[in-house]
Parts: sequence; C-alpha cells; structure tokens
Amino acid sequence: MTRFRVSADTAWLAILVLSVVVLVFTVQLFTVPAAARARRRMVDRAVADLAADRTVGPATLLDPGTAVNGAALIAYYELDNGQAYVVQLTVEGHRSPMQLLVGLQRKGSIFALRMIESGELLWAIARAPRFLEPFIGSGGERPIPRSVSQLDFDSYAAVSGASITFAAIAEALLQASRFVEELP
Repeated sequence: MTRFRVSADTAWLAILVLSVVVLVFTVQLFTVPAAARARRRMVDRAVADLAADRTVGPATLLDPGTAVNGAALIAYYELDNGQAYVVQLTVEGHRSPMQLLVGLQRKGSIFALRMIESGELLWAIARAPRFLEPFIGSGGERPIPRSVSQLDFDSYAAVSGASITFAAIAEALLQASRFVEELP
C-alpha cells in the first residue's frame, strides 16, 4: 500500500486557494444583491422621469422567453390607470445588448424613450437622446421608422453610422407598441 504524503507547500497552497474561494463567495453574497437593488432603483427613477406627472403602477414582469428578432420585453408599468405605459425592453445592438424604456400612449404611439444601459460604444450612448428622437411620436397611427432611409436629413445625421442598431431598436419599439395596443 502506497501512502500519500502532502508537502507543507502543497498544504499552504490548498489553504490559500480555499481562502480565496471563500472570500470571492462572501463578496458575491453581499455585492450581487446590492447591485441588483441599485439597478432596480435606477430603473424606477428612470420610469418616474419618463412618466413625468403621471401616476405609476408597479412593474409587471413579462416572460423572458418572449424574445423576437433580438428584442425582449422585460416589464411594463401602467401609467394613470392604463392611459399610458412604460415598457422596459432589451435590444440586441450591433455590439452588445441595450436596455431601453419606452413611454407609450394607450394607442401605441411613443411619447418618450430613454436608453438606460448599453454596451455599445461610448459615442452611441452620449448621443442616445438625439439618436432616439426620430422615434418620438411614431407608433400607433404613425409608422415607426424602421430604416435610416425613412428619416429626414437632420435625423439621418444623428443616426449615421449606426443603422444596424437603429433597425434593431425600431423592431423592438414596434413590438412594444403592438404589445401596449393589445393590452386589455
């Protein structure tokens, strides 16, 4: 029978690895829930900003398996007892996913839009308000622009260089508009 011997260096290395694993686990245990709470507060503040002076109902979470064409509706908030809604959605951008909030009238027209998270390039985030502007007022009876060729020159200049992202956002907004129109 062969005896297994552990050297002192191996024992210290095992203790060190175990200590690091316990430390990482402990840090994750406390920071992940705190980060989730901070993110939830950030989304709640953004919803309140979009809602302006309307009353905001609680978030209604949606089934995460309903993604279509690279977009997924995450949740919606009822405004003024169903007169309008704010929909939170994820859009698969050119380089990474983006989280958006869209304010929609009951008939599906967009009254407000905000990018709340994006892994796209910094310049895309910095110009997001101007980039998203062509969508305001569309939906419902006015078609949502789905390609940069449908934009006027000023709007085209704001979107130029990001037509794939623009088209992805347009498809997601179309889904959100139809979703709100179909709510009971």
